[in-house]
Order: sequence, then structure tokens, then C-alpha cells
Amino acid sequence: MKGFDRQANEQRLETEYPLQSPQGVNAFLSNYHHIRSSAYYKSDYDALNMLIDFEIAFSKVTITDRQRQAVLLVYWHDLTQREAGEFMGISQQAVQQLINAVITKIANQYAADLKGANDRRGSSL
Repeated sequence: MKGFDRQANEQRLETEYPLQSPQGVNAFLSNYHHIRSSAYYKSDYDALNMLIDFEIAFSKVTITDRQRQAVLLVYWHDLTQREAGEFMGISQQAVQQLINAVITKIANQYAADLKGANDRRGSSL
């Protein structure tokens, strides 16, 4: 029964947060604190794996300092895009554009990593 629960949890996370799509990355970032809490305080192995997968993809993308600042302010410091824009001296729309560019890059990187892993798995069979 334990294996079934874990498999169901893994499928739920992959459905809720498909990191290979911009919508999934956005959902993941919007719930980052909850996912991190589940991983560390509830020993949720699947949430931990998802955090690791995200961090690997995020570490591979090249983003500007402004993009990084926008993501940190909105998702890590829980500011609204308007508040982040005021802090950064730009409009809410500019913050949204910066964030969307990062989200797209992460999704593309994760999709490429997933494809590479599947290609390697297929060639070893």
C-alpha cells in the first residue's frame, strides 16, 4: 500500500506541476514554499525530487540580474508583481515579462533534460 501511495503522490505532483510547461513552472513557483515545506518537514520524497529537478533546470538557464531579482521578489519574498515593480523601479507589466521569460527558459530546459534522460534510457535498453 505504501508504494501505491508514493506512486499516486508522484503522479499528483507531476500533474499539478509539469515542469516541462510554462504553466507548470509558474504553478511550481507559486507553491514553492508549500512544496519545500512538504519536502523538508514532512519528508515528502517526491516533493524533494521535484525541488531537485527544478533546481537543476534553474541552474542551467542563463538569466539577467533583473530577471533573477523579479523572480526572487515575487516568488521567494512573496511580493506582488506591482510591489516588485515599485521596488525595482519598473512597471508591473515589465516584472511580468521578466518572470515569463525565466519561466519559459526553465520549462524549455526541463523539457530538454527530460528528453535527454528518456533518450539515454531508450538507448540503453
